[in-house]
Amino acid sequence: MAIGKDSTTITVIVKKTEKERLQRLADKEKRSLSGFLSSKMDELITQHEIKYNLPPIKEEK
Repeated sequence: MAIGKDSTTITVIVKKTEKERLQRLADKEKRSLSGFLSSKMDELITQHEIKYNLPPIKEEK
């Protein structure tokens, strides 16, 4: 995952076994752990925005 000016860092604390499981999933998809987590977070947010009928966030120019 590329870190750009539109990125921020979020620290997530997980158990070692959870990290290993996440890494296995990322490896299965041939992705870095950070890229895998970023895509899954995006999917989760989108599902909840649809569920709660939230308007999209407007991009700053």
